[in-house]
Amino acid sequence: MATNEVGISSLVLNIPDMECPGCAGKVESAILGVSGVNEVTASVIAQRVTVTFTPRPSSSEDIKNAVQNAGYTVGQPSDVPKSRWTSPEHIFMLFSGICFFAALAVLWGLDEPEPGLLWESHLQISTGLFLLSALLGGLNFFAAGFKSLKSFSLDMNFLMSAAVLGAAGIGEYMEAAAIAFLFSVAEMLEAYAVARARRSLKGLMDLTPDVAVLTRGGDEVIVPVEEVKIGEVALVRPGEKIPVDGTVIQGHSEVDQSPITGESLPIKKCQGNTVYAGTMNLEGYLEVRTLREPSQSTLTRIIKMVEDAEDRRAPSERFVQKFARIYTPAVTALALCVILFPTLLMAGDFGIWCLRGLTLLVIACPCALVISTPVAVVSGITSAARNGVLIKGGNFLETLADVKVVAFDKTGTLTNGKPELTDVLPLNGQSRDEILKVAA
Repeated sequence: MATNEVGISSLVLNIPDMECPGCAGKVESAILGVSGVNEVTASVIAQRVTVTFTPRPSSSEDIKNAVQNAGYTVGQPSDVPKSRWTSPEHIFMLFSGICFFAALAVLWGLDEPEPGLLWESHLQISTGLFLLSALLGGLNFFAAGFKSLKSFSLDMNFLMSAAVLGAAGIGEYMEAAAIAFLFSVAEMLEAYAVARARRSLKGLMDLTPDVAVLTRGGDEVIVPVEEVKIGEVALVRPGEKIPVDGTVIQGHSEVDQSPITGESLPIKKCQGNTVYAGTMNLEGYLEVRTLREPSQSTLTRIIKMVEDAEDRRAPSERFVQKFARIYTPAVTALALCVILFPTLLMAGDFGIWCLRGLTLLVIACPCALVISTPVAVVSGITSAARNGVLIKGGNFLETLADVKVVAFDKTGTLTNGKPELTDVLPLNGQSRDEILKVAA
């Protein structure tokens, strides 16, 4: 926790089970309910929440308790990404689909009711399979839907839970199973999109080596990069990544700086030149005196900017976030009106209008709207950073849509990154083949 000169504190919490934008919205709402909190920003990709608040004796604990009461844990992010394919959610979705399609197979050819034991047995088996499919698929969102109802913060999990239970309640078992299975598939696709953005960000972090080779007291020692101090000398051999920002004090080589500068051709480095952490030493031996602590290296600051870029939300993200908070309760109220008004005021058939109201809940689910914008923005910013382009926030990324002309002031930066031989001009009696042989 940090406090600035005007008495405003900031707190960063890691929430490893905050997996989707809907989860982030619940966490933000829960923390905003704590007295003294001024602003909350949740990052789904980084699984992190940044809180600014006016400190009180129990402020930090109150904020953590609010997160836990919302159904989430405060802890450290895992270095090992969870496999979606072996997760309980994926297994439930898989077996839900198996039961659903098995039930359809049982019903195959039974379009019209036929008297007899065979038809009745097929119907009972298919009904059981549909109910099992709905239960297995619903395990992925029933609990979350109940929590949202309990906290009076209705979300898409509540919409889908109501639709599945309502359809089963009026005897539409196939519809209940279809909703549960298809929504589980949508949840898995959402989780895959978020995980892909996380992997892209982690790939940026992996540019920095974990250890550095230093000279201490005349000996070579291997230490974690985090322990390198300013002024210490790092030894970098050919083919190794440079671990720190520093100045070359001995040796000469060519360095691939494309992860930092975007330059496609290697840059020659010798005594007195600056090198950056995360760049690749290609052919020579270098001794580098550390200029900055690893936590303040150029690459680390780029990664921090990319992580913070999610906080600078684009106008479309801010709109979607506000819209989703009122959209779900409004859709729920409208669905209730569709069910109740015709049945109470016009003597309509309850089963028919209940099915229509549940259909409205399903088609109005805002999950695609809520997930698409933040994941697209973060994926775009991360992809740009890996290619040497730093975009400081979603608001700037969205502004690019209005750009008509771009001026670049450095020759050689805008390339495909794949140098090709264009001409060979032999001199001093050398043949073209001899020159190519030496170059190879």
